[in-house]
Amino acid sequence: SYGMPAFRLNGKLIAGFKAAANHCSFHPMSGDTVATLKADLSGYETSKGTIKFSARAGLPATLVRKLVNARIAER
Repeated sequence: SYGMPAFRLNGKLIAGFKAAANHCSFHPMSGDTVATLKADLSGYETSKGTIKFSARAGLPATLVRKLVNARIAER
């Protein structure tokens, strides 16, 4: 979806991800998720619906769980 691998739950997009030359990005498919978890995302470059991170550092599993759970709760 949107030209990137993505996960669906009951047919609705939950999250996607992609890699670029200088970073990777996680897309919660909602601007509300990034705003809701703004404090948890303070160490990352964000925009309304994107969280950028380095491929070397990755995203901590606990943060990914929080992002996915927040996204599911929005539905």
